[in-house]
Parts: sequence; structure tokens; C-alpha cells
Amino acid sequence: MKKSKYSFLNNHFKFIQFELDKSNEYYTPFIKYCKDNNLYEDCIKEYKYGTCLFEIETKEALLTGLNNDVADCSSFEFYLTQLPDLELNNVAYMFSLVSDGATKQLQNAFSIPTNYPSEFAKEYLKDTYGQVVYTYQFMSLLSCSLIGDDNQYNYINDYRRLFNCRAKKVFDKIKELYLPDGYSYYKLLKSYTPYGNDEYSDGFGFIRTPTHKIAWDFIERAKKYITE
Repeated sequence: MKKSKYSFLNNHFKFIQFELDKSNEYYTPFIKYCKDNNLYEDCIKEYKYGTCLFEIETKEALLTGLNNDVADCSSFEFYLTQLPDLELNNVAYMFSLVSDGATKQLQNAFSIPTNYPSEFAKEYLKDTYGQVVYTYQFMSLLSCSLIGDDNQYNYINDYRRLFNCRAKKVFDKIKELYLPDGYSYYKLLKSYTPYGNDEYSDGFGFIRTPTHKIAWDFIERAKKYITE
């Protein structure tokens, strides 16, 4: 895995876990970010730890999360080291892979995997290098695989919601579905959904909302540290 020229940004941005204690230096920027983005206000007291991506110079948060277990927060540094440029789609894709406790990290994340099995998905998912990470990707590929009356927005949106809940009926359904080039949609999701993947998921990761807003904020902040 070749390091990119943006690896030095690890000196300016950090993704960390900390105890949710008011005396902690990260608590105030964490709470400010949550309030500004209408996040977690009713449930913070139920958690022991916060996670926070912050800019070291300003101590301002760009991304937050909550958990009750000690988590590995190495995924941001791992993917930032690979980041090929500061193009919006690539930075958003990087953030779509970042999570606390990630146990499946992609080597060479910014290239299509060797022997990728579906030409259709390879073309459709080119902005995320063949990986299914966003909710709209899941829904569009599902729509391309469904036929007849099943191919309706309400039906597809319901399956999007239930996929992350690991509802059995979703997996029973997608086992029957094939992409336009004939490749199994089930096999695609099992092999190429890397976000939050863990040892208990049978290979399936989760899908998430697009991360372009976070990516834009990061790009604008990162520019001041780049000297050409």
C-alpha cells in the first residue's frame, strides 16, 4: 500500500475516542458539534464514550459518534494515508469508510479490486471503487435488480431501512436478485460493503448516508496546510 502525499494531514486532524466527561478537553467541541447538527441530544447521557474527528489547531469537531465500548479509531489515519487527492468524491468516499471499531479495512481502497465480478456494478460504483457504501447506491442497485410491481420507491426504501437492521426478509429477498449483467446482488453486497464490517456480520457491512458535507468541510480546512 503506497502512502499518498496527503499523509501529513495526520499531523493536523485526529480521530479519537474519549470519556464523556465535562472535564475532558474534547467534550466541549464534541457537544458543540452535536448541538449545531441536531445530533444525540437526548441520548448522550446513556453512553460512556464519544468519538470525535477534530482539527488540532482549532480543536473544532468535524465528525462525532457515541459508544459504550473501547474502540479502535485507526480507520481515519489508515484511509487518509491512501487518499490520492482532495477531490470531493474521493474525500467523501474516505469518510464513508471511517468508523470507530472498524475491523475490516481495505488495502488499496482507492482502486477497483482485482477480478471484480460485475461489470455493471464496476461502472455504476466507480466513484467508490466498486464498494457499496451509500444508501442511494444500495437503493439504485436494488431497483436495477427488481422487476414488475416490486420496483417501487416505498418498497425499496423499506428494504434500505431494514438492511442495516439485519432483517431476515431483506436477505431472503436479495438472494433472489441479479444485477443487469447477471451477477448476484447478494454476493456483491456480501463482498463489497466495507463500512463497519465486523466478525459477526457474515461479511456484510452497513450502508450510510452520503458524507459529502463532512468531506467539503475537511477539504476547506485541509487547504491551509497544503503548500505547493
